[in-house]
Amino acid sequence: MGGEFRKRPEFLSFLNLPRPERANNRRVDGWRLCYTLFDTDGLAVLDNCSDVIDSIPKLMRDEKNIEDAHKEGNEFFLDVCESFRYGVMSYANEQAIPREVQIQREIMAIKDNTLKYQRYLELISRPRSADIAFTIPRRRW
Repeated sequence: MGGEFRKRPEFLSFLNLPRPERANNRRVDGWRLCYTLFDTDGLAVLDNCSDVIDSIPKLMRDEKNIEDAHKEGNEFFLDVCESFRYGVMSYANEQAIPREVQIQREIMAIKDNTLKYQRYLELISRPRSADIAFTIPRRRW
């Protein structure tokens, strides 16, 4: 394979990998989310993440925008904190569209009323478990 092909996103689909998505670059929103999750015990850092544990307390507020973190400098802890924020925000992106909304959108796109009703019956007759790709077992603390 040529070097030019490897630089294009089609290369990922050729390898059966997902295409990249745009990162969420909203810094203030990311730090707000991190703070809120820490404050409500919605986020935990494992003890083997020593870089994150050491870096978060060193993070300072930006003097110009107190809701943002100070981002100047080339210190390691800044990179760790930014990576942490990106990681948290990657899980906070758009949620899956509820099944009922998906059904409604698909039905509304059909012009013919008979076909619309037939498709509606097909979709609601499918068991909900058909939509589940995998389940996550409940945690037992």
